[in-house]
Amino acid sequence: MGRDPGLQPERTRQAWDRTLFVIMLDAVFFLRVGLINSNIFTCLAGGLLFLLTLGVVLARHFSAAHKPHALNTLSPHILRAVSLTVIIACALTAISIIVSDIRVFIR
Repeated sequence: MGRDPGLQPERTRQAWDRTLFVIMLDAVFFLRVGLINSNIFTCLAGGLLFLLTLGVVLARHFSAAHKPHALNTLSPHILRAVSLTVIIACALTAISIIVSDIRVFIR
């Protein structure tokens, strides 16, 4: 029995496009809030998310250039990098909130 790919590759590609778009919006939001509040941790989280998005976009672009069906799956290394980067960004955000609360409490 032959494999019927149907629309699954297209749906997977669209899901990654939506995910990357949301991560990029979060990066811009974090950078804006960090610059307005002069908070280095929030700026670091935004920069990290921006670099993550750029890295995944470049990896998808170059893998598609060499293999036409490479967009159907992503390397487990890329998935781990995405997960780790989002976790680090969340940790930086938590640190930013704690530092901001400490500043307010000290004043």
